[in-house]
Amino acid sequence: MTLRPLLATLPVPAVLFACAGPAMAQQNLPDRIESPVLFFPADVEAVERKATEGEIFLTIPLRWAFSGKLDRDVEVVAGEHRATLRAGELLPKVLIPAPGKTNEGRFLFCTRNKVIEERKGAAPLAALVDSLRDSLRDAQFCVEDTDADGKVDRGVVLGKSRTEIAGENFPPATVTEFANEIIPGSGDRVDIKLDAVGKKRSRLLVAVWQNGGPRPFSEMQSGRFFAEAFPSIEHKTGFPAATTVFGVRVSVLAVEPAANTATLGWRPLAGRREYVVIPRVTNISFRY
Repeated sequence: MTLRPLLATLPVPAVLFACAGPAMAQQNLPDRIESPVLFFPADVEAVERKATEGEIFLTIPLRWAFSGKLDRDVEVVAGEHRATLRAGELLPKVLIPAPGKTNEGRFLFCTRNKVIEERKGAAPLAALVDSLRDSLRDAQFCVEDTDADGKVDRGVVLGKSRTEIAGENFPPATVTEFANEIIPGSGDRVDIKLDAVGKKRSRLLVAVWQNGGPRPFSEMQSGRFFAEAFPSIEHKTGFPAATTVFGVRVSVLAVEPAANTATLGWRPLAGRREYVVIPRVTNISFRY
């Protein structure tokens, strides 16, 4: 997924709709759009130190562009489905687009979507089984403000393939909204590892994690920000030698191949308001 350079400096509210991607451009709108996941290069502090081959020397958390927290526990009941959304739990904001619209519709706060995989080329029976399984395990429990008074008052359960179950009403509860909050836990992050140290070149490994599982990729671009999964740093002509990963400059300052170590330095090249949008869809699945 490649996003135009303007996107990386847009005000955050514009991102929710802009990063829906090519599907929206073709008017094939998704049934829901969960808050974009963002990486901020400015979350990285400038450091110089020695690292060992195989060491993850930099870990940066990912953030939700839009999220909210309930001021009290809310029980969502919709038919046989039941779940309690806890006060203070960070919930991503979800847009249910209006027909043919990319910036209008209903806004919910939901438990997160676990399955991001789009299966392609599966046999019909296998695809049907997978679809049924996902519709059960991927249910999102949500709350909605139905009367536009600024408080949520009804539960909704979202399943796969536009499945939506209207829930029961409950006493109004307040949602405090947040922008660019770190996704709770350690399962959503970017890791950068010193993968190999050599006399003429060294190699990094860039890993994107979501929902606790790895998201394999070869290249990823968002606006002016770019990353390769295995960037190589050539230093046969001397030091420092450097590469850039998602707006973070990583330099090799010295190497000791016999000891499998390198002295590295890294610093952000982006401003506080600049961010990388992690693409929404990829042909992989996540662990639970």
